Amino acid sequence: MLPMKGLARGAKSKVCNWCLEPKMSLKYVLPTQTRKKDFCSELCLTEYRKAYNKSACVHCDDVVRGEPVREPGEAGRSLLFCSADCRARHQAASIASPLLPAFGNGSTQKRAHRPSMASMAMQEAIQQFDWEEYLRETESRPAPQHCFKQRSQPPSNEFQADMKLEALDPRNVTSTCIATVVGVLGPRLRLRLDGGDNKNDFWRLVDSNEIHPIGHCEKHDGMLQPPLGFRMNASSWPMFLLKTLNGAEMAPEKAFKKEPPTPSRNFFEVGMKLEAVDKKNPQLICAGTVGAVTGEMIHITFDGWRGAFDYWCRFDSRDIFPVGWCSRSGHPLQPPGQKTAAVSARYKAGDSRPAPGSATVCVYVNHGCTCGPYLDGARVTQLPERFGPGNLNRVLRECVQACVDAAQRPAQVLGLLQTGDGKVQITAGSGGQQLTARLPAIEKDTQLWTFLEALFEELMCCENFYTAEPHGAGCSKCAKVPPKTTASAATRATGGASRARHRSPEHPPEPPPSRRAAKRRWSSHSSDWRASRPRSSTPESHHAAKRHSTSPEEDEAATSTSEVPTRALLSVDPHTWTIDEVIHYISQHDATLGQYAELFQKHEIDGNALLLLTSDIMMKYMGLKLGPALKICNIIAKIQTGRGRRHASLS
Repeated sequence: MLPMKGLARGAKSKVCNWCLEPKMSLKYVLPTQTRKKDFCSELCLTEYRKAYNKSACVHCDDVVRGEPVREPGEAGRSLLFCSADCRARHQAASIASPLLPAFGNGSTQKRAHRPSMASMAMQEAIQQFDWEEYLRETESRPAPQHCFKQRSQPPSNEFQADMKLEALDPRNVTSTCIATVVGVLGPRLRLRLDGGDNKNDFWRLVDSNEIHPIGHCEKHDGMLQPPLGFRMNASSWPMFLLKTLNGAEMAPEKAFKKEPPTPSRNFFEVGMKLEAVDKKNPQLICAGTVGAVTGEMIHITFDGWRGAFDYWCRFDSRDIFPVGWCSRSGHPLQPPGQKTAAVSARYKAGDSRPAPGSATVCVYVNHGCTCGPYLDGARVTQLPERFGPGNLNRVLRECVQACVDAAQRPAQVLGLLQTGDGKVQITAGSGGQQLTARLPAIEKDTQLWTFLEALFEELMCCENFYTAEPHGAGCSKCAKVPPKTTASAATRATGGASRARHRSPEHPPEPPPSRRAAKRRWSSHSSDWRASRPRSSTPESHHAAKRHSTSPEEDEAATSTSEVPTRALLSVDPHTWTIDEVIHYISQHDATLGQYAELFQKHEIDGNALLLLTSDIMMKYMGLKLGPALKICNIIAKIQTGRGRRHASLS
């Protein structure tokens, strides 16, 4: 008896049919001739299916583990049993009811041959999923027929296994090769190029313009070529071709169907449902959604599956189909993944209420917004117009990963991310190593936007860089930003305070919305370097504190000016940075360097001066010790390296 490890007393567990491990729940099901088999993972299901197709017990219909028990059968074929006990039971059942009526001719035969696993899985997949219910459940609409380069009525498939035809080599489309039909599924063919191996099989529709009858190439003054990766010497190709075609069954010309017309333009819209080939598992056609539309390209997302399977394709791709195509053609359709398993279960229960968590989110990218010093402007322009619509975790991963990939130093931006124990992982390469960061768990769209707002504070970019709605007329935040000056923050603060003395204390003017937002976004970090400095009790410090003590109105005016520039205003070009921007940038990289803020103010180290600093200059003229000088030199080197890469990408 299997031990029940880690299970609470009284808890009911099930055993996976492949690994035989006790589990509290088995989510994967495979139908067989006698009953359904349950599995704990997709890997166990796949391995069981392989073993089942290789050898299954005739009596109990289970996988034969180890050496099978054999019994002679009809036509010289052996009957396989998983144990001697199953063989004895089968013999007893055969004696009790030895003969079964055969189909059609009234003769008798032994137990009927069990149906293939592929046919049972096909019927199960077709019968399980109901597009009409799913569209109603998700409140979505299918893409209309005129969007696709497919016929409304799928063509019939008259090909058979082992037939020969001519096909373009998918890895070298300039070559026409001999191919053999190794599989038929609905109106699709699985083809293998003669002279190649079985690792490069590919699928084509019967009405594809990339397949033709034998002789088509010669008729059009072409020449058959060996496939890419031909396993023999190239000089042996003519003889190989002759032997391959000699006595082979050629696919009849009537089996090749005319390709349908191409739509006049891209009619797809975001959110439309369709059926699409899974490029990583091309034998599968899955339920999907149009996630984005850009020019002639559309982004295909698969409902309920992680974003690793998504891909871009042209609007006239032959790998996308209208809703219901699989059902009409007899091709199996993979229903939405495990994330929507609850929806499928509720279909069967007859519950038509909206599904929990069925809402999707869409994040729009505003390329005209200020992207801050961390992101590369050239890479930002290459970001898509939007991420989604899709579930929260997928959109979160895509939009945050895009920020990391668009950074001048991705590993640095990765370090700025707020981490947690959620399902989303972000990656970045650094020095030949792959770094990862796990984001917090996000369950609501409000949490998504809160996370992004905090991220943009860290990136010092405009808070409207990502928005829930597109900003076609431009960003109001960036548009109201005043031009930068090279004056120090202290000078601006003094000017602001003097102007405040002339205001009415009862009705002080309120700063414009953009300034209020800038102040709020900056306030939590603007005093980082000040807070990190050691407090001094010298008379000069007391005098400075007294000099800067003003009325509340003056303090507000001084704060509203002295704490500019905000993170959203920091230029990508460090040559334009002011003294305060330099101080903030240095202290953000290393908090211990914040204590030298007054020294930077005294020597008026702005962006231009920063890039000219060396360790000798800082130690000789600024009085810094070797350690802090080297830290600052390291930061300067990173800034210069980032600028070099950026200029290289723009040239």
